[in-house]
Amino acid sequence: MLKPAASSVLWLRAALIAGVTVAATPALAQQTVEELTVVGRHGVGPSARSISAVVSYRDLDLTTESGRAMLSQRVRLTAQDLCRQLGAANMGATGTAPSCEQDAINSVGEQRRVAIADASPRALAEAPPSFAPAAESQGVPASATAPAPNGN
Repeated sequence: MLKPAASSVLWLRAALIAGVTVAATPALAQQTVEELTVVGRHGVGPSARSISAVVSYRDLDLTTESGRAMLSQRVRLTAQDLCRQLGAANMGATGTAPSCEQDAINSVGEQRRVAIADASPRALAEAPPSFAPAAESQGVPASATAPAPNGN
């Protein structure tokens, strides 16, 4: 059996830990991931392939028309890049299925609606991140190793 002083210390520790956990929970719950995931798909059945890419809107004010237009442009460019990587660029829609690009744009529909609904006015970042298609789609490796200097 624990002495009264020891049980009080244990009770105090448990209360402090619980208080810290409860106090931290609202802060964690309020963090918003300010990005959409665009999914490009090509093919059907066993030969179907898909890839995805993230589009950030952290620097955009989605309460404005210009912010929403910039987000749409980023999603469209990303969809084009994904479909190019899948070999489905410039393939039009069929009577039963949208084009790869349109399907990729549609893949963010609900995410985009939620982002706009949750948006609050903000000042634009000083230097917004630039959009660049994946390096591999440009024929450039995503990473490289520099050769060692001569003599080393």
